[in-house]
Amino acid sequence: MVQILHLGDCHFDDAYYLNRPERKRLLDECREEALRAAVETAVDRQVDLFVWAGDLLDGERRISLKTRSMLEQALSDLEGAKVEMAWMTGNHDPKSYLEAQSLDQLLEAHGVHLFDGKVREVMLKARNGMPYKLVGSGHEERGLVENRVRTYPVKADGVLTIGLLHGSVQGSALTGGGAGKGEDAELPSGLEPGELYFPCTKADLTRLRYDLICLGHVHVPYKIEMSGAAAFYAGSLTGLSHKEAGVHGAWLHTLGYGAVKSRFLELSTLEWKTVQIAVTPELSLTQFVELVQTKTETQIANPGLTPYLERFDNGSLVRSRSGADELSISNQRSRLMLRLSISGVNDTILTAIRHDPETLRDRIGNAVNAAEVEIRSDMVPERVLELQRTGDTFAAHLNTCLEDPEFMANLWAAYAQRALTFEAERPGIEDDNGFRTGLSDEDSEAQLLKEALHDLWPRWMQPSRRMGGDQA
Repeated sequence: MVQILHLGDCHFDDAYYLNRPERKRLLDECREEALRAAVETAVDRQVDLFVWAGDLLDGERRISLKTRSMLEQALSDLEGAKVEMAWMTGNHDPKSYLEAQSLDQLLEAHGVHLFDGKVREVMLKARNGMPYKLVGSGHEERGLVENRVRTYPVKADGVLTIGLLHGSVQGSALTGGGAGKGEDAELPSGLEPGELYFPCTKADLTRLRYDLICLGHVHVPYKIEMSGAAAFYAGSLTGLSHKEAGVHGAWLHTLGYGAVKSRFLELSTLEWKTVQIAVTPELSLTQFVELVQTKTETQIANPGLTPYLERFDNGSLVRSRSGADELSISNQRSRLMLRLSISGVNDTILTAIRHDPETLRDRIGNAVNAAEVEIRSDMVPERVLELQRTGDTFAAHLNTCLEDPEFMANLWAAYAQRALTFEAERPGIEDDNGFRTGLSDEDSEAQLLKEALHDLWPRWMQPSRRMGGDQA
C-alpha cells in the first residue's frame, strides 16, 4: 500500500486584503496553522508521499522571509521523516518564479521531486517496498494553455501509477452543465473562462488508466466523478474568500492494486459562509438572531465532500478511544467569516442595520461564534411595500374600468365637457415678447384626460361600484 497526502493552492504571500489588516492577519495565521497540521499528519502517519499540487505561492511578490522560513521547516520535517515529496509548479508559481526566488535550489536541497515543465516520470518505493510511479508536468511560465495531458504515457501493466496535474479538467464541475453542453464546454467548479490553464478533459484522464490523479488549481476540494480513474482536486488549503465556502484541508489517499481509499482532512480552522435570510414584519430582533444562528449551524457547503470528511481539533489528530488509526469527528476551534444576505420587510431589523450595524454584528457574532460578520441587505421599509401594494391595486382597478363600456362612455362625456371650457382657460407661457403661447396639442389632450379622470374617478371608486352594484 502507498499513502499519499495531497494539498495545493496555499497562495502564500498573496496580496489579498492589504486594506483589511485584521482579515489578512487571520487568513495568514490560519493558513500557516493548516500547513503545520498537514506536515504533522504526514509525519505522524508515516505517509510515503507528500504532494504539493501547485500555487503554493501566489507569485505576485517576492517570497517573504517568514514564508521561506516556514517552507524550509516543512521540507526539513518531511525529509527527516523520510517522506518523499513531489512539487508541481502552477500558474501562479511557475518555474520562472521559483528560479527568480532561488526556490528551485531549496527544493533540490531537500530532495523534492520537482515537476516544473514537460512531462517526466519518477519511480519510487513505498516504506513497505511497493514500487510506484509518478507522472506529471508543471508550468514553466504563467498562462500555460496547451493540453499537455495528451502527452502523458498510458499506465504500464502491473505498475501503480500516480498522475500529477495543476490545471483545468473540463467537464468536471460539481453540478453538470445545461442541456446541450459538451464536455469541452463545461468548466470545473469555481473557475471562470479566463482561468482555464493547462486544460484537459475527463476523457484524457480516463485514457491514462492511472490508479490516482492528484490535481491542483481549482479552489474547491472534490472528487471528479468518472469511470476508469480516481481524480481529486485538493482545493485551497484555506479558503481565501466567500467564494471558497466550506471545509478546506488536504486529501489522504491510501493506494493499492485496484483500490483507492481517500479521506479529506479538514485542516483549516477558517470557514467562509454566506447565509441567505428572508425576514417578515412580525420577526423580532431576538428571533432574527436565533434564525441566523439556526441557518448558520445547519447550512452545509459542498455536501459531496461529507462522505470523505475527517476533522481535526486545534490542528491535532483526534484519535478514537480504541487507538485505531482513524480520525473521529470532533468540534474544532473555528474562525467563521459570515456573510448575511438579508431580504424581506421588517422595519425593526432595517433600523438596526442602518443606524446601529456594529451592535447588530456583535450580537450575531457572539451568537454564532464568528470572527467576522458582514451584512448585505436589499430590504425595503414597510411603508414602501404598502405604497407598492396600493399602486398595484389602483392599476388593476383602472384596467378593469378601461374594459367597461359604461366607464368609457362616462369618461368621454367628462372629457368633452372639459374640452368646451378648456380653450378659454387654456394655460400658456409668455414668450420673450410678452405674448402667451399655448401648450402643444399633445400636452393639452393629456391635461384634459387627467381632469376628466379626476371628475369621474370618485364615483367609480365607491364600494358599491367596485362590488359590481349600481352607481350611487
